[in-house]
Order: sequence, then structure tokens, then C-alpha cells
Amino acid sequence: MIPKKVSDRIAKTLGGFQKILASAKDRDVNEADTVTIVADIVATVFGFDKYPRSRVNFVFAEPTAIWP
Repeated sequence: MIPKKVSDRIAKTLGGFQKILASAKDRDVNEADTVTIVADIVATVFGFDKYPRSRVNFVFAEPTAIWP
């Protein structure tokens, strides 16, 4: 069972996302935008870190020049 205090906090916080969710639905946003919205909701409601595995992916190409 969820304590009333927590339930009230969740309801209040999710209420702030109603316009964002309605707008996203109307615009038929893509999966990446949906993931961003869900990450914001989870971070705001539960205090989770939105960027726990942030990293930059680099693509290293083979050199095209031939060195003497």
C-alpha cells in the first residue's frame, strides 16, 4: 500500500505533466521524445537520476590518407 503522503505527491506532480502529455499526444511524438518525457516524470516523481548511464559514443573511421 502506498502511503497517503506519497500518493498525494505523485498525483500533484503528475498533474503538472498533463499539458506536456496532451501536447505530445496531439503531436504524435516519436519514441525518443516519449522516452524523454517518461524520464522527466520518473526523475521528478521518484527523484531518480535522469542520466545514470550518460556517455558519448564516438565513431572512429579509418584514416583515408596514406602516410609516406
